[in-house]
Amino acid sequence: MLMNWYDQVYTGQHPAKDVADIRRQLEEGDYPRSLWLILTAANGRDLFDIRPAADLRKPYFKDRAVYVVGVARSRAQAVAMIGQVVLDYMAGGELARFVEYAGRHPRVANGPQEM
Repeated sequence: MLMNWYDQVYTGQHPAKDVADIRRQLEEGDYPRSLWLILTAANGRDLFDIRPAADLRKPYFKDRAVYVVGVARSRAQAVAMIGQVVLDYMAGGELARFVEYAGRHPRVANGPQEM
């Protein structure tokens, strides 16, 4: 799986050190059950998905690219964070460019990439 991370990932109550550890865990294939992710939407219609990190173990994600926007300790925290994420997206800027980038690039990790 190819993981792309938004530079200013939304973290809820996670300090920066925790986020670095979370990122390392996920990239090494360890998906904590208590961790929830805010991802750009995989369906091309919505803006974002909220998923438990453990979902990334599913075969669907094996050859897929995911675009991580935020990390949270619970679904409730992720839902609370999504309001700010959407407001920031609507304001334009870096988050909007990241979401647009994700939308232009294939979700299959080994597919051709645009430059």
